[in-house]
Amino acid sequence: MKTSLKLIVTIAVLFIFSETTFSQPFPQYTLEVKNSDLPDPNTMVFDLVFTHTDAVVWELAGWQFFFWVPAGLGTFPAGTGTASSFVLDTIAGNPVTDLPLNFRPRNPNSVASSSNSVSGFEFRLAANSLPGTGNGLIIPQGVPTLIGRYKLKSTTPIDISALTLNPFIIRDSCEATLSLTRTKINVYDQADQLNKEITRCANHSVADGGALPQCYSKLVYIKRDQ
Repeated sequence: MKTSLKLIVTIAVLFIFSETTFSQPFPQYTLEVKNSDLPDPNTMVFDLVFTHTDAVVWELAGWQFFFWVPAGLGTFPAGTGTASSFVLDTIAGNPVTDLPLNFRPRNPNSVASSSNSVSGFEFRLAANSLPGTGNGLIIPQGVPTLIGRYKLKSTTPIDISALTLNPFIIRDSCEATLSLTRTKINVYDQADQLNKEITRCANHSVADGGALPQCYSKLVYIKRDQ
């Protein structure tokens, strides 16, 4: 209950302190799910990669991420932290990420959830604590930044074929039926020092290849209700 409350409060904070008008050109970026793999029959991993693609100067304030998969992919028990079926991967005990601790999304957890009337699982990453203007993270321009390599741990063998009709998606405003829980990215505008949202679902993609089926791209989940 406490974890759910913290997640709701974090989402609310990002919404309350969001502005949408920029005093400079609107920041551009890409957010990609890529390099998926199946290290064993019950585990799937993927990289979440952010790239700052233009010359607009800003500081990262906070970000939260939500993903969805259909129930047929596997069985992902609800839980948080190390007990979650969704965790940040490690190598030799070290988190696989390019981010300093204070800017990593927090509290990975999984819950049962539907998308467009299809039952499945939602994987959640709550926002980092907002650092305040002047203390945000400067992300290099044009350099892919690994937010993290994440691991999905199923109690049953993973069936990738389940993604053919109902793909792995980033939950955002492009989802056919808008979810209350969705990805948000907020930055501090260097011109006026305000916290503003820059999320643009058209800049989000789930890459073909790796463990994921070759037959779909981000356009499939946008149109899958048609």
